[in-house]
Amino acid sequence: MIRNSTYMNLSAEMAREGVLNRDLAQLLNVRPATIGQKMANGTFSMRECKAIKKKWFKQYTLDYLFAEEDD
Repeated sequence: MIRNSTYMNLSAEMAREGVLNRDLAQLLNVRPATIGQKMANGTFSMRECKAIKKKWFKQYTLDYLFAEEDD
């Protein structure tokens, strides 16, 4: 399996809800490629995590959404 995301739970919930990297990019005012890098490297700031959760994933905890693959 090729590892393309540190945030496996976030990736899964994005897929279920139809949220794309470009949607996150628009919310955070960055390029979609930057979102791909942040997903791969696990480098979202706490402010960014909270914004993503508030916009699309209110029902989940930050710990769940942004758990790293090895957690």
